[in-house]
Amino acid sequence: MPKNVTEAGSQDKRLGSIQEDMLTYLLSGSFLNALLIVGDKSRDIGFIRTLNRTNFGSVNIFLAQPDGGGGPIVHVGPLHWYWGSLAAGGGPLPSDEKDRLVNEFNWVGF
Repeated sequence: MPKNVTEAGSQDKRLGSIQEDMLTYLLSGSFLNALLIVGDKSRDIGFIRTLNRTNFGSVNIFLAQPDGGGGPIVHVGPLHWYWGSLAAGGGPLPSDEKDRLVNEFNWVGF
């Protein structure tokens, strides 16, 4: 399912296209690794909530966001990277840094 969703259209239309493609792929019974780069968490929160509910054993969703992307997206998975670190081949955030960010942004979950 390699796809780069950059076609013209509204943000909602592009996110809907990604969700539809992922659901179709999952219903085929195939294993899925997906790297999604999201922007501002507040702008993409509905999409992120949908991903958070995607709890299939055959799915690995990797989210990356730019530094300063509206607060960390720490509830979606067990490992978290800053986009700059991920792009450079760096490792995930240490758990103490993740905890600090959660406290700093008063994250309470979804």
